[in-house]
Amino acid sequence: MNHTITFSQRQVASLLANAFFCTFPAQKSVDAEREPGTGYPFINFDWLFCSPRAWREKRSQCKSEKLKCIMNYFCRIRDSNPIGLVSYTRRSIILFPEWADSQTLLSKAHITHKGNIEDDGAGCLQVDFANKMIGGGVLQEGCVQEEIRFVLNPELIASRLFTECLLPNEAVIITGAERFSDYSGYGDTFTCAGPHVDNVPRDTWGRRMTQIVAIDAYKFGKTETQYQQEFLLRELNKAYVGFCRGADHVTPDGPLSAVCTGNWGCGAFRGEPRLKFLLQLMACSEAGRDMMYVTFGDARLQEELAAMYEHLVGMNATVGDIFRIISLYHDDVIMKSSNRKKRSSLYSFMYACFNGP
Repeated sequence: MNHTITFSQRQVASLLANAFFCTFPAQKSVDAEREPGTGYPFINFDWLFCSPRAWREKRSQCKSEKLKCIMNYFCRIRDSNPIGLVSYTRRSIILFPEWADSQTLLSKAHITHKGNIEDDGAGCLQVDFANKMIGGGVLQEGCVQEEIRFVLNPELIASRLFTECLLPNEAVIITGAERFSDYSGYGDTFTCAGPHVDNVPRDTWGRRMTQIVAIDAYKFGKTETQYQQEFLLRELNKAYVGFCRGADHVTPDGPLSAVCTGNWGCGAFRGEPRLKFLLQLMACSEAGRDMMYVTFGDARLQEELAAMYEHLVGMNATVGDIFRIISLYHDDVIMKSSNRKKRSSLYSFMYACFNGP
């Protein structure tokens, strides 16, 4: 289903105030066939007010810092009487590119180890490394990329009220969420650094011209699994549904902005950054978008990705070429070598394939 809900910022503030005071009843899925645990995420703040579970004691300070961000939001809303709108779009598609046969050349890409998505992705479609239950652990102990973004822009949290668990062919696009806090650190070191004044201009609807796309990566048990064709297709299709031009696009015939992304699904979900870079580049290329890729301080990774990108462009590699070579890497390298330390890397294999004998 493709559907968009637009609220005024004052309406969103009312929803979040109710969530803060824990007034919402638990929601059940309207789809009786959904599996347990795949309905709606909870939106009440009660878990955020509780002490962390014993095995997450280090996150006690993190919870306090997240609450400081939330209070920055409520103080600003109280004092400023916001006038804008925020749109929440759930996008679903059923027709995807034929990845193995694609003749699409690669889009332009800028790879950097400096900065981050929220500060340096102005004017881009900014990727939220989402949980399939949108917001992830934002109202619990979670304090990584998605959770941090949701407390910096608390209007994102409202999406938990009406967004059921995302399916593999779905993404959520949120347009107009304002930022209210600055921060430093990550995970256990996350700290609220005070209020943030959002100077991003508004569109003709009165929405901040900040667009965030929530796409949930697959959580792998073994890292080798992600090279199987089934999972290559899953991640490509998930990225594509987030990046493509949807019926919800405000300017259906205008140029699409670049995607600002990074190591999507590469933490607890065990994704491999070098592979995820290629998959997102392929999805951007098919969607007709350029890409800005942030390695979050990892200069060595930035050099590796940039070198591979320049090589692929120099060889006029297509999206289909890359898909077939990654599939071949799984069949000829991973499946024939149980010793991970001795097998050649994906990029070594790709250089050999594109350079020829």
